[in-house]
Amino acid sequence: MRAVRPPTLSMTTVRTRFAPSPTGFIHLGNIRSALYPWAFARKMKGTFILRIEDTDVERSTPESVNAILEGMAWLGLDFDEGPFYQMQRMDRYREVIAQMLDQGLAYRCYMSVEALEVLATQELSLIFMDVNMPVMDGHETIYWLLKNHPEIKILVLSMYDAESLIHLIKVGVRGFVKKGAPPSELKHAIQSILTTGTYCSLTVTSRLFGLMKDLGTKNSYWGTLILNDCEISFLKFVATELTYKEIAQKMKISPRTVDNYRDALFLKLNVKSRVGLAVYAIKSGIVTLNF
Repeated sequence: MRAVRPPTLSMTTVRTRFAPSPTGFIHLGNIRSALYPWAFARKMKGTFILRIEDTDVERSTPESVNAILEGMAWLGLDFDEGPFYQMQRMDRYREVIAQMLDQGLAYRCYMSVEALEVLATQELSLIFMDVNMPVMDGHETIYWLLKNHPEIKILVLSMYDAESLIHLIKVGVRGFVKKGAPPSELKHAIQSILTTGTYCSLTVTSRLFGLMKDLGTKNSYWGTLILNDCEISFLKFVATELTYKEIAQKMKISPRTVDNYRDALFLKLNVKSRVGLAVYAIKSGIVTLNF
């Protein structure tokens, strides 16, 4: 019987790449980043690829692209494939983004550029916002804030409609102020959230008790309110004896996607294990136990 030697690096095709951003002139750091993959590809008789990261459309310029190409030519860093321009592949990126949105692996950010700049440059303790905004989706914006900036407390201006109120409480909003409330109540709400962590007026409290009474028997409503269809399907399988690999096969997705669902639900539902996910699925009515 003949032994088969496992593949080694010398038996595989080596492909390396250099991906500069054309936002300025080529510099020593760029050269260093290009030299190593070029030298390795040449030593291994592989392929050296040039990719232009021109996704920063405001700062990328043709002059910078020419400077990169001329600098590499002058240094003798010849490439075998390219240059490939990232902005010419936008159709492919949109296709992948659509797939990720459909699978629940991504969500849209509805925040304005100005709001994102504030978050990036200033330390905020509390944000007061209306969920009914003219352009952005208030609920999606709140969920994005809570996921990416959990240290920021959110106070919501709301009319207390049933679905909105329950949804926002579940995802982690700290308090509510009714539209038309006097400035004194707003001041009290802000002080309360900053000192105690929450604010719940008598109006909100009575409304919550009413909602709990009306919806208390509708477990499936509570359980599915903040979950998309893929997450609900995943939770149904989690409550079985199937392994994660078998769940991936049943849902016709990759094991890595299953891991992403699991980790996202750990964060969204504030649980730490598969048992916690299964308990949530049962309590919320997503899964029914038959004895």
